[in-house]
Amino acid sequence: MRFCKYCGAKVEDTAAICPACGKEIRNGFQTKEPGPPVSSLRTSVNKIVGGSRRWIYIGAGAAGILLLIVLVLFSGKCKSSGCRNRKAPGSNFCYNHKCDVPDCRKERLASSNYCYEHYLKYDLEDEDTSSGAYSWELKISDVKVYSEYSFTFAEGSLTNNSTSTVKYVKLKGSFKSRLGTVIDTDWTYAVGSEGLAPGETCKWKMSVAKDYDITDCDVTILDND
Repeated sequence: MRFCKYCGAKVEDTAAICPACGKEIRNGFQTKEPGPPVSSLRTSVNKIVGGSRRWIYIGAGAAGILLLIVLVLFSGKCKSSGCRNRKAPGSNFCYNHKCDVPDCRKERLASSNYCYEHYLKYDLEDEDTSSGAYSWELKISDVKVYSEYSFTFAEGSLTNNSTSTVKYVKLKGSFKSRLGTVIDTDWTYAVGSEGLAPGETCKWKMSVAKDYDITDCDVTILDND
């Protein structure tokens, strides 16, 4: 069997004209089946190149979306001096340095859980007449969150900046995710009957069931004597 050199169709050995393309053959035979026409090869190459480009565009789009998510979740560090924590959503400060009022974005005072505006509104109304100590004079600092064994812990320091000894200082910890969602809570007495004299600092610690989504703990003073 022979083949037309123009279109590759099978032709009889005695044929002078290709029955497929109509071209005059004469000696225009080849004894093996030719490869696909050049136009078919070009079409195949274009399909391969076009498919590769499509995957490149899809990959670039996915990378852009991932970058946007990272920028949203990791929107920068707390603006408080020396702090390496991430900002709380909608604020320039982390949960340890942001005012405790939920909608407030300002930095809390060093001696309070509130910014100056809310310190005047809340803390100055919390005078304890029995001890002469104000809640803003009890400073919570050095809050650290970590997971170990079957628990996630929060620990830190409490300093008495007042002029009176305080007792039975009760703390509450709100364990939060990076997005600010409260996952669990706990409370503890940082100071008991032994009291905490003016200028003294004590350590405190509380825990909840281990959860690696917990990244921060917002600690507030519930009560003191």
